[in-house]
Amino acid sequence: MGVLFTAITLLLALGISFATRGQLSRITELPFQRLVLLFLGVAIQAGLEWITLPSGRGDYLGAGLLILSYVMLLGFCAANLRIDGMLVIAVGIALNALVISLNLGMPYQAPVGHAAVETVKHRPERSDDIATILSDQIVIPPLRTSISFGDLIIAVGLVETCYRGSRRQIRSRAARTLTS
Repeated sequence: MGVLFTAITLLLALGISFATRGQLSRITELPFQRLVLLFLGVAIQAGLEWITLPSGRGDYLGAGLLILSYVMLLGFCAANLRIDGMLVIAVGIALNALVISLNLGMPYQAPVGHAAVETVKHRPERSDDIATILSDQIVIPPLRTSISFGDLIIAVGLVETCYRGSRRQIRSRAARTLTS
């Protein structure tokens, strides 16, 4: 998922939560477990965008590190499945990981008028790519990016997690009686 698309998704998720009178502070109180897996997975992916790997090792070393980052992200999701939206996020991440594993990178289509750039994670689509229907095929010209169905699923999961996480917990009548 592109940085700008991710930022817009998070703003949308928080905006929906706020507009529907959710408490944004409740989102920060969600009981996330294994946050280190999330941070390491994201850090590896960010690093792969900025670091040039040694010539001749980039394909397999880079793909291995990228797949490792997805394993960490899926581990984070698995540790937090009891939180609404995390299963949806996990499905999106798994779809992206599948395409990347099959193709040693995420094939994509560059928006019209923009040069195709190759990184460890993203590379222009080739004729021998597998499961390209799940790759970055959805071009968003205003953002100058392409996203996948997995990215859309992750976005829906993020919105669900924020929306449901911002809701007040409704205590049962028995719990209210006990505290009175």
